[in-house]
Order: sequence, then structure tokens, then C-alpha cells
Amino acid sequence: MKSLRLAFWMAFLSLTTSGCSRRADSPPASALVTPPVRVAKVTRMDVPLVAETVGTAQPSVKVQVRARVDGQIKKVHFKEGGEVKEGQLLFEIDSESFEAALKEAEATLAASISQEKLTQIEKDRSEKLAKAGASPVEIFEKAKSSNENAISAVARDRAKRDVARLQLGYCKVTAPISGVAGKLETDGGSLTRGYDTRPVISINQPKPVYVEFALPERLLPQVRKAAAGPEPFLVDIRKSDQAAPIRGKVGFIDNQVDQSTGTILMRAEFPNADVAIWPGEFFEVSAILSVDKGAVIMPLAALGQGAAGPHAFVFGEDNKVRLRPLKVRRIDREMVLIAEGLAEGDQVVTEGAVRLLDGMAVRRIDNPGAP
Repeated sequence: MKSLRLAFWMAFLSLTTSGCSRRADSPPASALVTPPVRVAKVTRMDVPLVAETVGTAQPSVKVQVRARVDGQIKKVHFKEGGEVKEGQLLFEIDSESFEAALKEAEATLAASISQEKLTQIEKDRSEKLAKAGASPVEIFEKAKSSNENAISAVARDRAKRDVARLQLGYCKVTAPISGVAGKLETDGGSLTRGYDTRPVISINQPKPVYVEFALPERLLPQVRKAAAGPEPFLVDIRKSDQAAPIRGKVGFIDNQVDQSTGTILMRAEFPNADVAIWPGEFFEVSAILSVDKGAVIMPLAALGQGAAGPHAFVFGEDNKVRLRPLKVRRIDREMVLIAEGLAEGDQVVTEGAVRLLDGMAVRRIDNPGAP
């Protein structure tokens, strides 16, 4: 029995000593309840006020090329979808009938000119005789009238000659502008007519290019203010969230609100030197209505809301946080623009604020050197 009691007390003392040793090595209880937090620094920067919508690219100039005379398309001198230059020959219409009409008009004009010369000679002769009293005045008046008719006939035939020459010129159709040619709506050898409403080809000018979009009418005061301001009314467009934005300037605001949609139509112009914007494409549009210069901003994750209004926990040099009431100017995506309550350089808690109280000690876990 004595041996059993001795073994029991030795085991008890061993466990007690071991337990005391582990408690001595453990961190203090206060450290275990100190909550970890992540913080971010309050900064100052220019923040634009942006209205987002979608828009469609439009060519700055679009021309539908039609034939101006009837005839068969004899030759095509351009490539569909290729670039064309102003004045470049696009296609030719069979010109044989127009060449013949021009020759006929020129011959008729030549005959009229000859007749006009003869009547002029007769007029001059009869005028001299009438003045000398050798011929009745009536003969002079008749010669004068014949000469005037001949002069009118020359003017008429000259106009017919010019029309025939003009129609012959219409047989060669040239590009009225530089741009990108569209699809040829008819094949070579097909008959085209001057009164046909369907164009033979369309040409788009993509440099510069327009992007049309609409904004809600509630933004109209801000839109008009931005358009009337000293700085250009800028617009950023992109094809997707990953694409780099392309910047342009608003050049047109419609003169009325569309009552069916409650929006106002606008158009921005882009130089498009590299033709990155193609007519007909859809884009995400960000219209910059104004810019808050030097705004104090913090991450949206740091914003809290309580009974007294918005607030944030500010991390201090003593590793304690202080509850700071705020006046918020506006929220822009993941940023909060602060009107009052914070200054540039303040550090606000972005993670772990749910369990915090004013004056509580915390541990920064985003800074390896912090305790």
C-alpha cells in the first residue's frame, strides 16, 4: 500500500508540474482576444463622376453610290471591303449609246451654229439696205427675227450637247469620298438604272468615327454643364472590362429628350487613326460628367453604417482603433469620397471591423512587422 500511494503522489506531482510549465509558456489571455485587422491608407486624388451606358459606332460620313444613267455595268475597279480614295474610279457603265448621243448633239450644234452665221449675214445686209432706203424695213425685221431664232437654236443645241457630255461622264462612277467600300449590290454585266433606289455600293468613312449613346434625362443638367464647361466633355469607351479604354469628345447633344425612352441622344467623336473602332460595333460608354479635384477617398470595404450614420475605424500608432463618424460625398464603385471625418494619410480598417469597439486594441495582419 505504501508503494502504491508513493507512485500516485509522484504521478500527481509530475502532471501538476507539466501543466504549470505549459501555462507559463502560453501567451497571455489578453493577446488571445486581440482581434486581427487589415487596414488601408486614406488617399487624395481626382475622381471623375461617370455615367455608364452602351453605344454604337457610326461612320462620320456614309455615302450610298448609285448609277445616274441607265446601262449595264461593264467593269468594276474596286475590291469589296477595301479602302478607296476620293476620285477613284469604282465602276464603268456601257457608254456606246451615250457616245453616239454626244456625237449627234455635237453635229446638231454645228448645224445650228452655221445657220446662225448665215442669218447674221442676212441680217447685216438687209440692215444696210434698209438704212440706205434700198430695201423695205420689213425685210430687215424678218432677217433680224430669223437671226434671233438661230441664236436661240444654238443655245438650245449647246445645252443638249452639254447634257449628252454629262451623261457620258456619268458612265464612269468615281468615289465621292475616301473610305471603306462595302458590298457590291450588283454584279458586273447587270443592268442599273438612274432612278434605282438601291445603291450599287456604300462607302463608310471611319476616320474619324462617331459613337452614339443615350443618357437618362435626369442627368440632363449635368450633361449641359459638362458641355458648356471650359474643359472638353470627355467620353471613354471599351469593348469589354479587359479592354483598354479609348477616349473621345462629345460633339453633339440632341436638342430634345426622346419622350418614348426618357433619354437624350449624344454623340462622341474619336480620331480612330488605327481604325480600332469599326462602324456597327457596340461599346461600353463612360461619360465623364465632372471631376472631383483632390478628393479624399477610402476603400468601400472600410465604410460602416450605424445608428449615428456612416463611420470608419481609424487605426492609430498605439495599435488601437477609434470610431470616426463620417460625412460621405458619394460612392464611386469601390471608392468612398469623404466630405468630412478623414484626412489624407489616415489608416482605416478594411477587414475585421465587425467585432471592433471604439478604443479597442488590435493586431495588424497585413504588416509583417506589426505586433
